[in-house]
Amino acid sequence: MKPIEQELKQLSVKRKVHLSLDNVFRAAALLGNPQNKLRFIHIAGTNGKGTTADFIAQLLEQSGYKTALYTSPHFISYTERFVINGKQVSSDRLGKLYKQVETKTKGINLTEFEILTLIGLIYFLEEKVDYVVWETGLGGRLDATNIVTPLISVITTISFDHCEFLGNNLLDIAREKAGIIKPGIPVIFFRQQPVVENLLVKESSACKSIYKVVNKGTGNFLQSNKRLALEAATILLPDNRRQLREISRKLKTRIKGRLQVIRKKPLLLLDSAHNMEGINNLVNFIKKKYGNNLMIIYAATRREEIKKIVKNLQQVAEKIFICEFRHDRAVSIGEYVDKYAISSPQLEFVPGRNMKSFIKKITGANKNICITGSIYFLGEVMMVLEQKPET
Repeated sequence: MKPIEQELKQLSVKRKVHLSLDNVFRAAALLGNPQNKLRFIHIAGTNGKGTTADFIAQLLEQSGYKTALYTSPHFISYTERFVINGKQVSSDRLGKLYKQVETKTKGINLTEFEILTLIGLIYFLEEKVDYVVWETGLGGRLDATNIVTPLISVITTISFDHCEFLGNNLLDIAREKAGIIKPGIPVIFFRQQPVVENLLVKESSACKSIYKVVNKGTGNFLQSNKRLALEAATILLPDNRRQLREISRKLKTRIKGRLQVIRKKPLLLLDSAHNMEGINNLVNFIKKKYGNNLMIIYAATRREEIKKIVKNLQQVAEKIFICEFRHDRAVSIGEYVDKYAISSPQLEFVPGRNMKSFIKKITGANKNICITGSIYFLGEVMMVLEQKPET
């Protein structure tokens, strides 16, 4: 692991989550307020933010615009979060940008995500991009990315996730996500559960923002996200409607771990479905396309609905292997058994010390496999599959 990666990773543990815009506004001012010199498409939601953002970026890129993409979290390297026209920032450049932010904002106790957001702002400004497709990290209203005034606000599906920060009911979560809606700025969002959709309409109207509601497609969630992205890009480039539609037909997501087929025969599928909505989408996709006898490999960070998630996965599983992995919020085998009361003959637990050898062994067997759960777990799996050296 490169020094910059180690430093940022340590920050994520030391400074945790800080839902406030005060520090990031203060820090941005010391950097010359780069957020006021760029053109943003701001994206919030529970699931589908990353792929929707990527599809919008590709539509703009292929229409001839230099387009930046800021997403989170990453699979293996922090460089994945900063992309311009499909190319990640280099580790060396990331290190220099980090030092620049740290030096100029000394005395402000910034979190990892706040620093990364500021890095994105100064990097994209230095590179003179035409557009920045800008994904929220957590929520929206108090998310560090919300210091921008975008050209358009985009909201994907809203469901339960990060309840400890955003609230324990759907309306509270929706209010946080709707916080990216700005006065007079167009808003586009998916058709939602009535209580959520009503709130989004109300917030848009209060801000005197033109809004558009987009129906989800009949295919998998990637197809729906592509539809939302096309509508957003069409609002930005209304004269390019026909060209954008043609580009859209050929798009495939560049974001890893979203219904990602690593191998077709036997199947090896990766999907970072970490919450109930994501798991439901994944289970429905597997049922339609692959049947109900896959080997499921799952690992989670702590969340209340783990028992329900495992029960849902059992619908399409011949067997489920539940793994431990390296992360400060990763669930241990003891927690699965004691805290979440998960037990079934269909399940097998894989201790963290055996996880990598287990992944190598099972993916080398003639079995149809789906690996799912925490994106941090999938990142570790990717390193095993790509045979990257241990860090």
